[in-house]
Amino acid sequence: MIDELIASGSLLTRDFTKEVKEKLKAEELIETEFLTSLFVVVPRNESKEFQKSYESLAEMVVPRSALYGCGDFILIGSLLTVFIFLI
Repeated sequence: MIDELIASGSLLTRDFTKEVKEKLKAEELIETEFLTSLFVVVPRNESKEFQKSYESLAEMVVPRSALYGCGDFILIGSLLTVFIFLI
């Protein structure tokens, strides 16, 4: 499966909806009137920096909400779920 992911291109340019639906648990996805899940693709070597700074990127970000998603993506980048308030 990892070879297929790498062959299908970068997370920045391809549709990864199928993999996300298969791997993430229902409670990791939120879509309500006031909150929603946002997927963020972060280069593997930038993951620690993102974790330190994502809460200050926008005031709508829910603090401490970043979750690492599909583990198979870790070789080519990190897919994170971040929750945001809808204003």
